[in-house]
This record gives sequence, C-alpha cells and structure tokens, in this order.
Amino acid sequence: MTSTYPTYQPILVSKEAARLLRCSVSHIQGLARDGLIPAWRVPNGQWRFSRDKLIEIIALGSESILGIDVNDADNHYND
Repeated sequence: MTSTYPTYQPILVSKEAARLLRCSVSHIQGLARDGLIPAWRVPNGQWRFSRDKLIEIIALGSESILGIDVNDADNHYND
C-alpha cells in the first residue's frame, strides 16, 4: 500500500515548507523573514527550512501562534 502523503527531504524549499504547513509560499517566507520560524537563506536568496524543525513546530501546537491551521485542509493554498 502506497502513501498519498508527499515524502519530504530533510531540507525544504519554500513551496515544500508551505505545503507541509498548509499555507501559502508568501506566508511561509514572511514567517521566516520575521524570524517566527527557523529558516536560512542560500546564496541565491532562496529560503531553506528544516523539515524536522517544522514538524516540531506542528507538534508543539505553534500553528495557532503562526496564524495557520494545519488541521484545516481548506486553508491550503497552491502557489
């Protein structure tokens, strides 16, 4: 039986991080820019995110603080 959930690498780009947190790419980048989630920029200016750190944020229930609802599939935006 195969899983319908995407498999994420340990380091995520903005689009993958946004999909994991079920928010828009611009929202995830804004959270990173404001220092609300752990992220770093690579030399070309793109953001990178630790999959494990984002999962930890979800597990701690920080999604309400960040203004996202990871339990609401309708809150997912495709960028």
